[in-house]
Order: sequence, then structure tokens, then C-alpha cells
Amino acid sequence: MRRRLSYMHLMPAYGLALVVYLIAISWSQPILDLFGFRQAQTALSAYWLVRGAPFWSYITPVTGYPWSIPFEVPVYQLLVAEFAPGTSLIDIDRTGRVLSVGFFLAACALVYRVALLWSGDRRTALLCMGALLASPLMAFWSRAVMIESTALCLGIAFVWCLAEYARSPRWGWLVCAVPVACAGALVKITTFFGFAFFAAGAIAIQWMVAGDAAQRRRAAILAVYGSVAILLSLLSLKVWLLHADALKAQTLWGDSLGSSQLGGWNYGTWPQRLDVGFWRKVALSRSVRDGLGSPWLLPMALAIVLAARSTRIPGVLLFISYLMPFAVFTNLHQVHDYYQYANMVFATTLLALAIRNVADIPRVGSYLGALFVLLVCVLSWQHTWRRYVPEIASDMRSSREMRIASFLKQETDPGSVLLVLGLDWDAALPYYAERRAVMMPDWVGVDRFKALTASSRPFGGNAVGAVVRCPGATPADPERSSAIDALVERYSRGQQVHSVADCQVIVASREKKHE
Repeated sequence: MRRRLSYMHLMPAYGLALVVYLIAISWSQPILDLFGFRQAQTALSAYWLVRGAPFWSYITPVTGYPWSIPFEVPVYQLLVAEFAPGTSLIDIDRTGRVLSVGFFLAACALVYRVALLWSGDRRTALLCMGALLASPLMAFWSRAVMIESTALCLGIAFVWCLAEYARSPRWGWLVCAVPVACAGALVKITTFFGFAFFAAGAIAIQWMVAGDAAQRRRAAILAVYGSVAILLSLLSLKVWLLHADALKAQTLWGDSLGSSQLGGWNYGTWPQRLDVGFWRKVALSRSVRDGLGSPWLLPMALAIVLAARSTRIPGVLLFISYLMPFAVFTNLHQVHDYYQYANMVFATTLLALAIRNVADIPRVGSYLGALFVLLVCVLSWQHTWRRYVPEIASDMRSSREMRIASFLKQETDPGSVLLVLGLDWDAALPYYAERRAVMMPDWVGVDRFKALTASSRPFGGNAVGAVVRCPGATPADPERSSAIDALVERYSRGQQVHSVADCQVIVASREKKHE
């Protein structure tokens, strides 16, 4: 029997090999593959933490002095800054990748433990961990310099604390759940939401299936303390958002990134939620293909899990927990394909339960289970090779941002500030140029352009080292066009114009300081 079930080790072994392979081919690459602007934003904050920036008001210098536009509490960024062996960009990039993978592996270990506590079966726990490790989406984004795996680990840790108490009622687990919940919400509430929902559903199920008064009492205690932990996490998040919004408002246009202004962007609209095409194309096709290797694996796994009475209720909870983040943060999931990193664990666990059910079929189960596991690994590799490996292997060093950054590092003083137009607020340029920047997106109000023309305060008393003007969205409004031209003239008067990567780069002499 042990020999026949040894195939269950294939998925975790393959998943570990996949993670190692992806981080190996990424090791010397810039962090500019998929959603490079988000990776660069995270790395830029870590870069300045390395150089002594404060933690609670950490800086991401793209919107002007005093440079602070915090979103999440920078737990991951601080760890990158602390563990980086040096101050160079390559040190930050590589440390960020290693830490991200480390948090992912810790999350996989927690999934194993939670599954073991629930099922009491090491086969099931091994399959749950292996399915998560073998996910192409999880493997790819776990080697990115982003906060995703940190938030994932904290979310699963919250569920783990509650699961440990459910098995052995020791108050320490409930006490531990509170700071873990607060940390999860502060690092990334969109990730923590899914695990809070799952925990609430699991506790409700425990109450319904409780066989005696002692079990119902334990479920009630879990419900109370789980609710307290979630409420405290939301309270701590509210306090943080007030602090963060106040800091953003001090910069030139950072108030446009405030929590209230981004609400519509984060949640989306009801027409989006009610659009059948969104659920079919995003939630059940693109996301499942990226997460499992094929969009057909999830409906197949769901059918197998629902067919067995022992897994029907947890299967429903897992499927709903997978869908709920799409229903709440609809626009984020539609625009950003890395947001499914937060809820893919529910889909991979569903897949693992399906494999377990197939393996339990009398006589032929071990053979069918082995074929199922092999199919998952093959589909995972095929999708990884087609979707993600080309992105990692692309020539990112010749990208527009990298070419301009290399030029600016040579031609500007380290203490100078860049004025950048036409690149939105993509942090890749200031990060790889190792300069602070005042970036002016095309969508910023025309009054902000005029304000910057009238006052150099957003540069924080530093010299304007260069003006970078790239062909972005051409303003149709004559007033906006005139304001942008006046701004460029104000900070580039009499300087030499260079053409770099289809952009105008107007460099001030090292001796000249703006007024």
C-alpha cells in the first residue's frame, strides 16, 4: 500500500522543483516582468528603508515631497531591508525574491498542518500542500518582489490558530490569532478577507456538525474570538488608513491615491459583478488556467468532491471561498491577474480533495489517483512553460525604463530629483535610476501641473536632475497641454535635450541648481 501511494509525493516534489527553477531563471533578471510597476513600487520602498527611511511613514518617492504614500504596513519591505546583504539593487531584488519564496513555503507548510488537523490523514495533507506547490500562478508570483506571499502566509496562519484550538482547546491559540489577524489585514486586506470568510464558514460548519454540548461550546468560543480578532484587525486597518491618507495628502497629488478615492477602483461596479462574461472569463477561465494549468480541472474537481458525502460540505465552502474575493474586489481581480494569488489556495485544496476521493476508489483508486496527479503536474508545466517562462526570459534590460534609468544614473547627481511625464507613476524608472522622482501621470488634475510650475516645493529643496518626457496619452485639452509645456519649460530651460528610448530626456548640468 505504501508503494502504491508513493505517487502522492510527486506533486510536492514537482512543485518544489518548479519554484526552484523559476527563481533560478529569475535570479539575475530585473523585477520588470508581469506587473513590473507593482514589483518596483515594493522594491523602491525597501530601497529607501535600507537607507534609513522611517517605518511607519516609509517613503515611495514618486509623488513629491515629503515622499510618503503608504498603502500596506511595510512588513515585507522591512524584512527585505533587514536581510539584504548590501545596499545595491541586485541585493534588494534577490533578497526580495528569496523572502517571497520563503513566505510561500511557510504557507504551504501551514496548509499541510491545517489539512492534517481537519482530516487526520497525512495523504490528504500531503495532497493539499502538493497541489498548492504545483500551481503555476503560485510558483510564478512567489518569486516576485511583492507582498503577496507574506499576506498569504498570515491569512493561513490565522486559520491555523483557530484550527489548532478546535482540536485542542488551549487559549494560547486564540490569543495568537488576534495579532496574526491584525497583521494580515494591515499587510493586505484583500488577501486576509478570503481567509476570514473561510474561517467563519468553517466555524459555522463545526457548530452544525457538533455531536455534543462540549463541541458546540468550543465552536461558540471559536466564533466569539474569531469575530473579535477580525473586528480588531478591521479597527487597526482603519487607524492605519487614516494615518496613510494623511501622509498621502501632504504630497503633490498623493491625495488621489487615498483610500476613499480608490474605493471604486478596488471594488468595481455592480454591472461588473453581474456580468456573466466576468465570471466565465476571469473567475472560471483565466484564473483557473493560471492557477491549475487548465480551466477544466476546477469543474472536474468540484464534481468529484461534491459526489462524495464526506467532502461535500467542505467542498462547497472551499468553492464559495474561492469565488467570494471576485464578488467583493471585482475590479482588482479583473485587472490584475496576480490578485488570484490570495484565493487560489481554496481551488488547489479542492483539487487535492478530488484526487484523494479518486484514490479511495476500491481496487483501481491508486492507479487512477496516480494518473490524476501526473495529469496535474503535466498541465502545470505546460502552462508555466507557455505563460510564465517567456515573461521571465524576455530581455527586460533593454526596456524603456531600464535604458532611461541607466542614462540618468550616469548623467545626474544621486541627490537630485527627476521630473517624469508620460510614464504614469510607474516606480520602475526611479527605482533603477536610484533617484527620487516627481512623476506626473496624464490623469492628474491640471491644477497640479500648474502648482508644480509655480512652486518647486514638491522637489523638497533638491535640484531637478532631469526632466523625462515620454509619449503618453496626448492631452486633448488645450489647457492641460499648455500647462504641461509650461512645466517642462520651467524646469528644463537652457538644458540639453537627449533622445533615449523614444523619450525626451532633458538633463540639467551638475552645477546648476533650480531656484
